[in-house]
Amino acid sequence: MGKPIHTEEFELAAGTVELMTKRGARIVVEAPASFRFESDQRLHLQHGRVAAHVPPAAKGFTVITPTGKIVDLGTDFGVDVPRTGTAEIHVFNGEVIALPSNGSRQNLRDGEAFSFQPGGGSAREMRSAAFIRPEEMAGLSAGVLSGQQARSDAFNATLREDPALIALLDFESTTHEPGTYHTVQGRWPGSRAPEFVQVGDRLKLDVGGGRTWPRFTLATWVRIDRLGAPYQSLYHTDGWYEGKNPGQVHWMINRDMTMRLALRENTLPPDADDSYGFPDSRTSVLPEQGRWIHLAVVYDSDARTVRFYLNGRFDKQSIQQTALPARFGPAQIGNWDSNDRKLSGRVDELLILGRAMSDAEIQSLFNAGNPYQ
Repeated sequence: MGKPIHTEEFELAAGTVELMTKRGARIVVEAPASFRFESDQRLHLQHGRVAAHVPPAAKGFTVITPTGKIVDLGTDFGVDVPRTGTAEIHVFNGEVIALPSNGSRQNLRDGEAFSFQPGGGSAREMRSAAFIRPEEMAGLSAGVLSGQQARSDAFNATLREDPALIALLDFESTTHEPGTYHTVQGRWPGSRAPEFVQVGDRLKLDVGGGRTWPRFTLATWVRIDRLGAPYQSLYHTDGWYEGKNPGQVHWMINRDMTMRLALRENTLPPDADDSYGFPDSRTSVLPEQGRWIHLAVVYDSDARTVRFYLNGRFDKQSIQQTALPARFGPAQIGNWDSNDRKLSGRVDELLILGRAMSDAEIQSLFNAGNPYQ
């Protein structure tokens, strides 16, 4: 920082800012947020999200929230303070002390999370993708400075003119898509994306007009909090178990942390190497957890193929023995089923296209929308 900012209150309306204290702590604040520094070692966070990397020289760095404070013991951690509700602490590495305003001290270590509650607090599941961490900032900043947002907007404008377009949800409209979810920042400063946190959080949509589609492409950007629990629902049409709509589409991340595309009443050949009876991708998305990743799948019922892509790269093709035209219609993104079809994280720019994109088009879609450089 070029000058002391102690006692000055900051309101961050859009984007993300990285700050470094005199002792070397790196602090990332994501909008919307309200905060101030009481001292080099004490940050007051009224609301917003903060991720901190604290080296040994800055041990003891403290984040003070309206419902408690967090004292670092040499670690990487995140704090989420919603406008209404209580703060959450997530420890990525190391150890912190959580001190609720009303309650006993809690020591939290690697992979643990804690929510301040009236009278104390309680453990909760980690939300690793909820925070822009310091090591992510260089790539995101370079992407913004290089004009990636404009390239993404231009590519999307072309897609909107494609006669095969079924839906392109960029979530930038002031009209709230139906469902229960939080609206947070997307891949670009000031943009929007739905975030799914609690059981039951979901977004509803109804596209496809009752038609059948012999070919389609699904693609989206996601930040995933956790994997393997046991399915992450990317796009699930309603009524699967009623069995009335052959060809209806389910797209997910499975318990092996790979993608799956299932169409009702489709079958695999007897010699298929897919382990669970459905077309699955090969490469795990687990190494990309906590960052924006691009997922895509291309289906062709005439060729009987399912092709998977991760971050623009072709991953695997599966052959179907039975390959019906697809049906879309009423569907949900997020927690389609409260028992095992869950998604914890953010989704940005969901594309449903009624034709099979080529490998080159998928790569171009990723290149244009990639927030990192």
